[in-house]
Amino acid sequence: MNNEIKYEKCPLCGKNCSIDETKCCRGKKFVRLLNEGEITEEKIAELKEQAKKREEFKNLLQEERLMIMLGKSGMILNHNHCGHHGRGRILKVLLEKGTMTQSELQNIIDIRSGSLSEILSKMEDKQLIIREKDENDKRRVKIEITEKGKEVILLKEEEHKNKSKELFKAINEEEQKQLEVILSKLIKSWKMSDGHGRHMRGHNKCKHKKHMKEHEIDENNEFEK
Repeated sequence: MNNEIKYEKCPLCGKNCSIDETKCCRGKKFVRLLNEGEITEEKIAELKEQAKKREEFKNLLQEERLMIMLGKSGMILNHNHCGHHGRGRILKVLLEKGTMTQSELQNIIDIRSGSLSEILSKMEDKQLIIREKDENDKRRVKIEITEKGKEVILLKEEEHKNKSKELFKAINEEEQKQLEVILSKLIKSWKMSDGHGRHMRGHNKCKHKKHMKEHEIDENNEFEK
């Protein structure tokens, strides 16, 4: 126990739990840090701020809490699977479909031509792909994955599987199935809403143009500023 600072009760919230009978996770963390001699006034202030934020989070509407949690989940997933997303996807497509032109590859992975050319150049430097002019049409560039490229993507896919298992180890198989059903419903709902929203925005835009033409609103009209 830290000999410099003595506590009989946990100071992190107003419940005043006894040090020997802390019930919440943050209280138990406080006791652990206290026993390890790592508690300082600055550390207590930090823990209190964290506790305050948790209470504020608990007081939010459920939908708002879910939005925050989904956002954090996305950040964690992105961090764990960060890296050369474009490069990996290109290698996977070439491994599955074989040699193809740059324009065909661009259509599949849906990326800007300039960005694709930059990625392909770097991949070629690392000997992951080969780019050659089409003998029948010099304007076309054919792309082929190399043996080294195959080794890289197969290794990455194995690492991806292992990471996926690690990320979801906190929930059992039945809970994973439930999560999959819930996420599937959300994604389907969001896609439908987004499609409807785009349709309505396009519809309203057309109506707005028609309205502008019919009434010949001046370009300096306050609604146009």
